[in-house]
Amino acid sequence: MSGNPIVAELLTVARKLDNYEIDPVGGLKVLWTDTTHYNAVVPAGKRWFLFGGYGARDVVATAKIYCFNLNDKLVLKLGDFAAGAAGLWYPTTAETGNIVFPYPLDAGEYVQILFSVAQTAGAYATCFVLEVDA
Repeated sequence: MSGNPIVAELLTVARKLDNYEIDPVGGLKVLWTDTTHYNAVVPAGKRWFLFGGYGARDVVATAKIYCFNLNDKLVLKLGDFAAGAAGLWYPTTAETGNIVFPYPLDAGEYVQILFSVAQTAGAYATCFVLEVDA
């Protein structure tokens, strides 16, 4: 069986994270910084290998998904979704082309889902990564 040798090696030392967080309006939030921004940030001392993720809109809105570096500079567009309430699977081939995943992210870099309209309690988002010590 052939596969991605990077992933095979990572699986021996990495921890899988889904960065799942629901309800941008209720209670203490870590990844939802407000009702229109979901930010999954690589913690200090860690490195992530990004595979993708999913966002669920509960209010009709456009959505864009980005990857930013430590200086908040856009380095990769992961998805661009028209107004609707359908799910947001990312990365999309239309946006990333031939970039090979998993995509490495260093401490302080982050994946952001930006909604054009505030989301409510039914919205959620994920960011699937393998995490290793840097």
